[in-house]
Amino acid sequence: MKYKLKISGMTCATCVKRVTTALMSLSWVISASVNLATNSAHVTAAADAFDLHEANQALSRAGEYRAFTEEAKGEAGMEERERRRLRRAIVRLTLSCVLAAATLTLAMGGEYLGVGKELSRWLQFALATPVYFYGGWPFLRGMVNAIRRFTADMNTLVGLGSSAAYWFSAVGMVIPGVLPAELMHEGRAPIYFETAAAIIALILVGKTLEEWTKGKTAGSIRSLMKLTPPTATVIREGEPVDVPIREIAPDDLLLVRPGDRIAVDGEIVEGRSAVDESMVSGEPLPVEKVPGDNVLAGTVNTSGSFRFRATKVGSDTVLAQIIELVREAQSSKAPIQGLADHVASIFVPAVIVLAVIAFILWLIFGPSPTLAFALVVAISVLIVACPCALGLATPAALVVGIGKAAENGILIRSGEALERISGCDTVLVDKTGTLTEGRPFVTGLQPSDETSEDEVLRLAAALEANSEHPLARAVVDAARERGITEYPAVGDFANHAGQGVSGIVDGGEVLVGRASLFEERGITVAEIPTSGTTTYVSRGRVVLGAITLDDRVKPDSAEAVSLIKRMGYRVVMITGDVKAAAGRVASETGVDGFIAEVMPEDKAAHVKAVQEEGGKVIMVGDGINDAPALAQADVGIAIGGGTDVAIESAGVILMRNSLADAVRAVEISRQTLRLIKQNLFWAFAYNITLIPVAMGILYPFGGPLLKPIFAAFAMAFSSVTVVGNSLRLKLLRV
Repeated sequence: MKYKLKISGMTCATCVKRVTTALMSLSWVISASVNLATNSAHVTAAADAFDLHEANQALSRAGEYRAFTEEAKGEAGMEERERRRLRRAIVRLTLSCVLAAATLTLAMGGEYLGVGKELSRWLQFALATPVYFYGGWPFLRGMVNAIRRFTADMNTLVGLGSSAAYWFSAVGMVIPGVLPAELMHEGRAPIYFETAAAIIALILVGKTLEEWTKGKTAGSIRSLMKLTPPTATVIREGEPVDVPIREIAPDDLLLVRPGDRIAVDGEIVEGRSAVDESMVSGEPLPVEKVPGDNVLAGTVNTSGSFRFRATKVGSDTVLAQIIELVREAQSSKAPIQGLADHVASIFVPAVIVLAVIAFILWLIFGPSPTLAFALVVAISVLIVACPCALGLATPAALVVGIGKAAENGILIRSGEALERISGCDTVLVDKTGTLTEGRPFVTGLQPSDETSEDEVLRLAAALEANSEHPLARAVVDAARERGITEYPAVGDFANHAGQGVSGIVDGGEVLVGRASLFEERGITVAEIPTSGTTTYVSRGRVVLGAITLDDRVKPDSAEAVSLIKRMGYRVVMITGDVKAAAGRVASETGVDGFIAEVMPEDKAAHVKAVQEEGGKVIMVGDGINDAPALAQADVGIAIGGGTDVAIESAGVILMRNSLADAVRAVEISRQTLRLIKQNLFWAFAYNITLIPVAMGILYPFGGPLLKPIFAAFAMAFSSVTVVGNSLRLKLLRV
């Protein structure tokens, strides 16, 4: 079974690694995926073995982490908790920044304010102390806990750096005699209170901005959750009553007025309207709804009133399933994150070692006073190396990218699926329902010399209006499109299974059907070669004409295929239809090739054949008949999954029945992966570049020495840059 957990106490990539290891150490945990950007974990546990208390014991051994279920807190409680935490962070940040700014002002120019040197030193001590103990408390507590467990993380680096600066200065103020004489200047020991205060204030700026921007990345989930109204109008004993949504049960009858948001999934039983389904499906235009049609929770009734019977409520609704899929996907990991996790697991201990090495070297070879100089260098190394940016590089981009896709009716089910799309080179596309409409349309009319197209269609529609066959519906729809809505009366109507229909119209027998029906009556027809189906129409024994019906290519299929090919993919159509029909659709859409007369169960074998030749395959199908092929492909894209979002065989689900959304899915995937690579590059480049500078490698050659204050600013800025870069995906037009 799968469980969703919120994890508190995580601050960097090292924490993610530690929490994952702790959860995986539990015997009943099958898999665990931890996400820093959402402060969450998805745990797959053995049946009925989940134990939150045991999980928290394991997390406590790993660090100051705590897990709690979303069900226990409730979604509203979760949001309120996040808001309180952000408010506390802002208060801590504001106080620290004000006091740190005052400390820095005194340190850099107290004499210009008329403050004596000795008074300035004591004022700096007084101002920096609350910053260190209150502002820096989260880091100090984390550092102590990490040391107790013989581990290290971001808190260790910040805590060690700020503590070294603060306590060296405090000792120099209170008991200067314990410090070496060569450190003294004008009888006073050097102080670095402004460094300790500025380090904490700047890192709090970065962490607070990071928390705020992380909250922005998860906005898609909150937007989806707000689609469900708190109450709905239910018909009880014949009267409309407003009830909380949690009290609605299957088979309840609900009333929906114009402007109302639909609370649960159901089927219309009375009335008609147009419903805006854009927030669920991404479809921009309202959809006409009549009795018998389905409506979905979260959609908006735009015009008339109607009553519908609830079929799915609570977590069973399509909207609830969408939210769950998006949440799971945002908490998943892309394979590329494995590199960041591996680096993070050894990064912090390595930084501490480098800081110690730098301290020793400068203590031996540094300029006078060597102890102060070596201390400043070590502090800079510790501060500049915090791996926050590294930990956020992948999950921040994933959360935004998957959320952006969901807003456009595209459900990307995992970070792995999102990453794999860009690595594929072949797209196999199902024909029926994917490239084509999936239902017959009248594509040609051939009247005899004695009649007209409209007359052929009018007589055919008069008979076919009595049939429910898809071909019959197509003929009636074609007549309606031509404005033919009134038909002659039909007597003695008969349905000839698999062949056609017949009836008496205006005193004569009219036949509508296949050539075989006419041959049985001794009526000769000239068969028309076509990739579709030909229906003939006769009155008496005279053939009046023929109607050609075929599955019509969707208006956007050819453009979608062209765009996919332009992206560098080879596009091959695969279908169970005959070669003639497949060839026509291939020609109209411009695919690179096609495979026809393939049974649904054999499509997976064709996918595998491409893979065995070294290809990486995206399979696009309807998610039902194509399920084996979708599962076999490197990435399966189920098209038209609006009412069945829980398709297990597909990595990507398109809510709308349009291949154009597959193009959008590929574009979002590519842009997200590009941002992940950018984030990882800058996170790695930042540390690789600045750690040597902080160690003072340029100083002997006349280069700059990275002071702790600037190191703190750079560290804070790097995290915000990574999250801000990820948020650019929100501006992507697809």
